[in-house]
Amino acid sequence: MAVEIAIPFASATMEEGSITEWLKQDGETVEAEEAVCLCETDKATLEIESPVAGVLRIVQPELDVPLSVGTVIAHVEEG
Repeated sequence: MAVEIAIPFASATMEEGSITEWLKQDGETVEAEEAVCLCETDKATLEIESPVAGVLRIVQPELDVPLSVGTVIAHVEEG
């Protein structure tokens, strides 16, 4: 089963964020709560973590492209 990773809602005024760096690559194994990328918002840079352990599958590889809150950026295939 795959679990989605999306641009998080980090503040009441946040509408979008952009990925500035992927810390893990597509196909790499990740642990639960391990940072997979950095996301820049209008107020801060956030680490986005994997919610589960598994294999990372990136669906939004582009950097510095504004993405709406809730946009799926990757999946983690469990097991």
